[in-house]
Amino acid sequence: MKVIILVLALLFPSGANAAELDQSYAPPSFPDAYSFLTRQVSSTSWELQTFTAGLSGQLVEVDLPIWQEPIYETGLTIDFFTFNGSRLVSLLGTLTLPNTSVPIGEDAFPPPGTNPFSINLSTTSLDINVAAGQRYAIAASATALFPEGLGGNGINWLGSDPNGGVDNYPGGAEFFTFTNGNSIGSSSALFSFGPDADLGFRTFVAATVPEPTSLTLLIAALLGFGAYRRCVTTRRRNVSTVQSPRGAPRRSASP
Repeated sequence: MKVIILVLALLFPSGANAAELDQSYAPPSFPDAYSFLTRQVSSTSWELQTFTAGLSGQLVEVDLPIWQEPIYETGLTIDFFTFNGSRLVSLLGTLTLPNTSVPIGEDAFPPPGTNPFSINLSTTSLDINVAAGQRYAIAASATALFPEGLGGNGINWLGSDPNGGVDNYPGGAEFFTFTNGNSIGSSSALFSFGPDADLGFRTFVAATVPEPTSLTLLIAALLGFGAYRRCVTTRRRNVSTVQSPRGAPRRSASP
């Protein structure tokens, strides 16, 4: 039994399916930001960041460095898509955040010394399973219109210098688009600010664990093997006892 427990502990260690940081772009400081406010009588503005999954499993958390100005009280719509390299393919899920969940900063930038990743989204309820090597997209839009007649950034998604000469995240890129409605999809034309443009993000994945049926069969096999070992050991002991019983009387030859 000890052998079985040891084997199970090695195969399925505690926390084996805990969330792991998979993909990210998070420089020490974000030199640029990409505004995606939507003004009165204009198309809905969207910002997107694509990424390539490195782990297979459930996408359980996504962190985003998105900030809004004090004058812009807006929530967010966050969509998750599969991505084929140039277009969105399938919508995997949507999260809607109230305006109180979007942090506020002057000019829509975080205050000095503040963790820029203040939006931490739990995506467990969406049941999104990602596959290593597959491309995906995170898309965001504001749910409220920017106040008419005012200037400013409104709302920013922090990112890299689009013309910095460095591809900060080779596994994906920044895109933007405009829609007449409040949704985007495979028909949406995507544009980019430059070849080196990337938006900050972090994805966390809970790695895939064995299916219950497979696990049950493995445990049953190990238990059966343990029972067989005990049976063989008992038989050997019984044979040894018959061949040389302890305390048996000895016959001595007469002188």
